[in-house]
Amino acid sequence: MRSISLDDFVLSILVGEHHQATAATLECVEQWRVRSAITVDLVVNHNSQLDYFTYLEQVRERHPGKHLLIMHADIYFAEDFLHRLIEQIALIEEAGLSWGLLGPAGVSYPYFKIVRNIVDYHGILYPFPHPLPAVHLDGHLLVIHKDLVFDFNKDYRGFHHYDTLLCIRSWSQSLPVFVINLPLRHLGQGNVAEWQERSKALGRDLGRAYGNKTIVTSMGPVELDVEPGVTRDFYKQEVESTLARLFHHRTLQEVTLVLRCDDASESSFREALLSVC
Repeated sequence: MRSISLDDFVLSILVGEHHQATAATLECVEQWRVRSAITVDLVVNHNSQLDYFTYLEQVRERHPGKHLLIMHADIYFAEDFLHRLIEQIALIEEAGLSWGLLGPAGVSYPYFKIVRNIVDYHGILYPFPHPLPAVHLDGHLLVIHKDLVFDFNKDYRGFHHYDTLLCIRSWSQSLPVFVINLPLRHLGQGNVAEWQERSKALGRDLGRAYGNKTIVTSMGPVELDVEPGVTRDFYKQEVESTLARLFHHRTLQEVTLVLRCDDASESSFREALLSVC
């Protein structure tokens, strides 16, 4: 199998017309001479007329056959960012696994833990070591596989939950979602009130397909308004079934684990045991 390279990608950034001079992502693009390494598709959003769903569809249409690296405009990333991206994808593909969607922050599975690179007040980065299966990725940065079919509802638009729907689409197409380790800092905080309002509409939409009480995201749970007779379980029938097919050929020899826990807390001990199971 041919090794993946930056020639297989397009980096696209949606930036407001009045933020081009101050956008952190554009500053890094220029500082690290990113255009010499990867095709960059910069889209200026005049008067906020372009919603994120339409933007993603248009980028895909302009660059068929390419993986899409979609970044918000408020991200500082390190000089080796693109190199680290290729490294993380290689870890997945060299293990014989497929992927549909990748990102640096999200909700891991099966423990439903929010995972992200954390930069403390001194600027020190505390990364997690390996790609992790995820049921949700935060939309500030998404790596979208060329084979992932969007299939967005034309009636559901705006600037929220494109990440949620892409994750669901990916798992439903048997393309796993992974949270990966990338050197960056996202400055945005998100519009919580608007997110909550859009979550209500999303809950009605997803309730036509899934019978789950909620869908977990990194911004919080989305309650589903389940239609009568709908019983399909997103986690069991989309996520677990895909993971089972991917890992069914992998077996582990019997091992003995010796675990030392310095914290007397029962909950901490239980979590430590779960982490190695």
